[in-house]
Amino acid sequence: MGVSFHTLEREKNYRAPSKEKSPYPLLQQAVRPHIGSFNALMDGPDGGLLNLAVKDIGTKTVFDSNDPERLGNKLNCKCC
Repeated sequence: MGVSFHTLEREKNYRAPSKEKSPYPLLQQAVRPHIGSFNALMDGPDGGLLNLAVKDIGTKTVFDSNDPERLGNKLNCKCC
């Protein structure tokens, strides 16, 4: 009743992974959608989803006064 964890085989795969195929195709298939959604953050039209979100922020206006009776200097911050 021997149990094999294929330790040496796994160690070999981690030290020198194959460029042709993964030794764990089910794992690769399971993570593919997650990797694709992460890539969508950076890639795609107009620089990806993050770039579109930053453009959607628009202009923010802040005032620098500590005095509640006056606004102070006005600063407009525009992303991108």
